[in-house]
Amino acid sequence: MTPKTASTARKPKTMFSLESPYTEVKWPVISTEDQNTVLELLCSLLSPIGELRSQHVVLSKGKRKRKRKREQERAVTDEERKSSETEASRASPPAPPEVQEHLTIGFNTTTKYLESLVQRSSLPSQVPSSDNAPDVKAPTRSPSENSSSRPLAIVFAPHSDQFSIMYSHLPLLTKTASLASSSSPSGRLVMLPKGAEERLGAILSVPRVGLIGLIDGALESKVLIEFIRERVPQVEVPWVQETMAGAYLPVKINEIETSAPVESKRKGQPRPSKKQRRIIHIRDCIA
Repeated sequence: MTPKTASTARKPKTMFSLESPYTEVKWPVISTEDQNTVLELLCSLLSPIGELRSQHVVLSKGKRKRKRKREQERAVTDEERKSSETEASRASPPAPPEVQEHLTIGFNTTTKYLESLVQRSSLPSQVPSSDNAPDVKAPTRSPSENSSSRPLAIVFAPHSDQFSIMYSHLPLLTKTASLASSSSPSGRLVMLPKGAEERLGAILSVPRVGLIGLIDGALESKVLIEFIRERVPQVEVPWVQETMAGAYLPVKINEIETSAPVESKRKGQPRPSKKQRRIIHIRDCIA
C-alpha cells in the first residue's frame, strides 16, 4: 500500500446547512393528459377575444415602430387626418365577449388581483383544508360593490424554465385569496404544459401571456371550471396551519460529512493566497 503524498492527503470535514422547519409547499399534481385537455378548453375559451383583438385592435409593434409612425403623421395634412378619424369612428368595434369580464390576463394583472383579494380576506385561527370545511369569517362584498371582490376560480400558469422563481408566490396567494369568499370553492392552481405560453399568445394576439386568472360566473367557462375542480386538487399550504398552532419549531441544521485536502508547509515556496486556497479546495471537492 503506497503512502499518501502531501498533495493527495485529505482530512475529514463537516459542513453545515440550514433548512426551514416548516413543511414545504407543493404544487397540485395534474396528469399530462389532463394538462392537454385543460389547454384545449382554455384555447377555445380565449379564441373569441383573440379574434376581436386581431380585427379591431391596433397591435403594438415596439417603440421604434411608434416613433416612425409619429414622424409619418407629422407629414400628413390636417384634412387627411380628420378624414381618417371620421372613418375610424364610423367603424366601431363590436362589444367584447362576456368571458373577457371574467379574466385577468398577464403576470402583474393576475398577481395584483390575488393580492387585492388577500387584503379583503381575514386569516382565521384555522385554515380549512377542504371544500367541506366550516365557513371562514371574511368581509362580505357583493360583486356589484367592487368587481375585484369576485374570487378567482382558476389560476393558469404556463410552464417556464424559471418555474421555482417566477411562480413561488402563487400557492400562498391562491390559498389565502380563497378566504375572501367563504361561500365559493377553494381556488385551483393549474400548471400548463410546455409550449402553452406561445400558443396562448398566438390566440390572444399578444407577445407574452404570463398568468391567466379565471373568475367563476361566465357561461362559456362552466365546463372548464367543472373539469378542473374534478381533476385538480386544491392548493395546500401546510406551514400556515403550523404557524397558527403557536408551537416553536427550531431551525433544521443539516450536517454533511466531506473531506478537505491537507495543506503541507513547503520550505522555500510562498504560501498560496486565500483566493488560491479556495480555488484548490473547490477543485478537490469536485474531484
